[in-house]
Amino acid sequence: LMKITIRFWFFVAILACCLAPYLRAQEPLSQRLTFANGLPSNAVYSILEDKKGFIWIACDEGLYQYDGVRFQQFRERDQTSFSGSNLLEDKLGRIWYQNFDGKIFYVENGRILHLNQHAKKQYYPMRLTDTYLFYLDGNELVVLDIVKLHEVKRIPVQSPVSSVVFKDNYYYVDNNGLNSI
Repeated sequence: LMKITIRFWFFVAILACCLAPYLRAQEPLSQRLTFANGLPSNAVYSILEDKKGFIWIACDEGLYQYDGVRFQQFRERDQTSFSGSNLLEDKLGRIWYQNFDGKIFYVENGRILHLNQHAKKQYYPMRLTDTYLFYLDGNELVVLDIVKLHEVKRIPVQSPVSSVVFKDNYYYVDNNGLNSI
């Protein structure tokens, strides 16, 4: 019985070695997007796949949507800076984008619109929960209802250095320590 087992495993090992060059695992479908095949810029800062399967790209040339064939650019007429990052999708399917001047935009019904912000702009990453958008506007943290697109609250802050969203709560660190909303 021992000889049969050894012969069996020896046969399996030889067979595996002989067939190995012909056997391949499945490779996932991938496509390389570069400047050469239509990507507006190779300097990409953020990528997002939305619920519909479109790829959104924030690069130094602005915001683009890729449908698998072509790139569609989204620019607002009064937009002063196109380079941006921080792509987010809310529960209503809107795509949020922030340029490096700190100005916030969102795409709704095929159009890009800007969010009204009051203070001098600066880049500090916005955060999104199922209910609210949080962003820095000068020395105030703005809490925006994403359904009605109106301000719920403004909270004075002292130079926040980091923020994160966890379980629909917004946390940030400033000179006073860790804060939660």
